[in-house]
Amino acid sequence: MAKEPRIRARGLARRVARRVVRVPNHVLSGLAELLPARRRSGPLVSVIIATYNRPKNLRIAIRSALEQTYRDLEVLVVGDGCTDDTEQVVRSIADERVRWLELETNSGSQSLPNNVGLAAARGTYVAYLGHDDVWLPGHVAALVGAMERDSLDAATTRSFWIGPPGSDALTVSGAGLFSNRSVAGPPSALCHRLDIVERTGGWIDYRELPADRAPDDEFIARVNAASAGRRALRRVGVIKLPAAWRRDFYRSDEASEQAEWFRRSRAPRRLVVGLLMGAITTDLRGRRITLPTDDLEPRPGEHVVDAWRRLKGLPERGGAPPTPSS
Repeated sequence: MAKEPRIRARGLARRVARRVVRVPNHVLSGLAELLPARRRSGPLVSVIIATYNRPKNLRIAIRSALEQTYRDLEVLVVGDGCTDDTEQVVRSIADERVRWLELETNSGSQSLPNNVGLAAARGTYVAYLGHDDVWLPGHVAALVGAMERDSLDAATTRSFWIGPPGSDALTVSGAGLFSNRSVAGPPSALCHRLDIVERTGGWIDYRELPADRAPDDEFIARVNAASAGRRALRRVGVIKLPAAWRRDFYRSDEASEQAEWFRRSRAPRRLVVGLLMGAITTDLRGRRITLPTDDLEPRPGEHVVDAWRRLKGLPERGGAPPTPSS
């Protein structure tokens, strides 16, 4: 039996949190975002939202998808064995584009819910949206426009990664100075052709991966390898609110932070310019930013996903769900 690798979750989190791009990248992202986002339709896009016991956040994420300037989409909400009123919340949304699916038991990560969504998807393209995240209104239009124009198999927009209030954590992920030929970023930034899954295979359960390998990184790496055409766009499309940067996030049903970012996303140009200036300021100050993930030490043999679950206030695999405090 191979020796178990020592998991470096803290180092992995730091690489993400410290990857602050330089001023030219910020400026170019801002210029790309100032281009008008057109209302358009075309090939159907299947939006997959994996969720677990976060109905207030989920409702905001669904609105973020439904209010895209690109209208020809379906929203597949896949519950990961939810134990609260998530299903009722989804079914109460009066939009025929929204569909509810659910696993019987909690799988512990987005992989299996995403596979359920892929099996049910009817679109030419698939996009993913985290239930804690927010899309800017032109996100899907920018991705589909580029993929249709250049016959791409996959594309990503850039993402702002934002820490909890008072943390000053703000980074930008995605393309470099110019558009990259490799897709990059969190799943909320990714769009790919549905039929590429025939070449890549679906998402892999994290328990079948090496202990330090996150399933989203592994899946996006396979998409890169299988795509004949792929591109990371400079345009900013995602407000990423990492749950692992918010200790015990799942022990509260608070969604005011996401609601505020959704409200601000309705004026995307103002929002992007403000965040770009904030990212530039953070970069120039060079001040150390401390996040909960910095001190995370996985237990011997523990998968990084399970370590992050503990940090977010989720039960250990097989345990009872946490009780919200508010």
